[in-house]
Amino acid sequence: MIHQKSKGKRAEKATTATTKPEPGARTMSHAKFVTRKELVHILRSCGSNEINKQFHFLEAEIIKLTNCQEGQCKEVRKIISRFKAEYKSRWSKASRIKDRFESKNKDWLDVSIAFPKKNENRRGRPEVDFESSSERTKRLKTKELRNCTPVSVLTYATQMSLRSEGHVEASKVLQEITSTSPERASRYRDAYKKSLELQPQCMSGEDALAVLIGGKLSRHQYEIVRASAPDRFPSYNVVLAAKKLCYPKNVSITETLAIVPLQDLLNHTVQRLIQTIKNVFETHVQDAELDKLCMYTKWGFDGSSGHSSYKQAFHGPEASDSAVFITCMVPIRLVCNTKIIWQNPSPASTLYCRPLKIQFVKESTQVSIAEKSRVDDEIKNIQNSTTIVQDRSVQKIEQFPPAVINMFKAPNVQMVAKKDADNLEEDEDATSDDSDV
Repeated sequence: MIHQKSKGKRAEKATTATTKPEPGARTMSHAKFVTRKELVHILRSCGSNEINKQFHFLEAEIIKLTNCQEGQCKEVRKIISRFKAEYKSRWSKASRIKDRFESKNKDWLDVSIAFPKKNENRRGRPEVDFESSSERTKRLKTKELRNCTPVSVLTYATQMSLRSEGHVEASKVLQEITSTSPERASRYRDAYKKSLELQPQCMSGEDALAVLIGGKLSRHQYEIVRASAPDRFPSYNVVLAAKKLCYPKNVSITETLAIVPLQDLLNHTVQRLIQTIKNVFETHVQDAELDKLCMYTKWGFDGSSGHSSYKQAFHGPEASDSAVFITCMVPIRLVCNTKIIWQNPSPASTLYCRPLKIQFVKESTQVSIAEKSRVDDEIKNIQNSTTIVQDRSVQKIEQFPPAVINMFKAPNVQMVAKKDADNLEEDEDATSDDSDV
């Protein structure tokens, strides 16, 4: 029994090895595939019953068929020697009866053996490796192998090759989908697709920022929330990068004042708005219309007093955090000719207010007049904003048409104490980003 077991393993190893090109034929284009049935036919055409003469005749015919070089002839003799040992064993088991031999070894006879053949240096492009070839070239290179070898043999050889290279799980999967029900492969594929669909999608930095601002979360609180669902929430560095994109340029901050130029705030608003609705431009705005965009806006200011005074020292004795005065701008709509590209759903809501200036000062007539004069001067110098829409062309968006400038009081603007004033500008920008601006 022990002898038979080792012999079976040796036969299995030989069967598996012969389905691959020998070392002398490292690429399929440099190998000649011959089935064992064809080799047996050549043996029987020798005209002699002596097995040694038959195999000498077979060796000469294969060398003639492959036109191999001297170094490759050694590989041919090794392959034929292995085939000879296996053939003699199977021929003896069949009691040297032709019909019995062919019926018992049908699958074995259908397997192809790769013999090295002469590598002819032809003119033209150098031959590309199999891994680097295109799908069409791979099909051509494997056509002879596929035609001469049954699918079951190719599948089994692939399983053994995967195992020998350490890919045991891949070998098991291949065995399950090929040796069981024909529907098993489609079930595997459907299950894999469903697993991809069920995988949680990670939020973008803007969406995570909206959660952080909407929930008024600190960094520590956000990290705790993210720890419960790391696949859903990006890292805080991603959120911080998205938050920095919400800041307009040239923001100036002192201990009692935070201000941004009107032109910079308008440019930033236009840029962020177009990024949010870029899909609308692809479907509703033609190239000829890209220089006919106009953004309608309004602006105003308001003050709030009676806040608690915190024990925080100011450089000037007149400065106090008990009152705050805020100037804001609100985008109303973006229009292309007569088409409304974007419309503010809540023009009176503080959600869309974009702060121009935040100052610790009590509201008065003088302060209001000075602020109106300052903003009017900036309006006179407003220039068209320029940005890129889907890499198509540079756009010029007209700002503040004189006929649609509206002055308004903003009684609903939220006022804060000094301890929160430093973060007001960040929160307003982040809230605006959360509201698709």
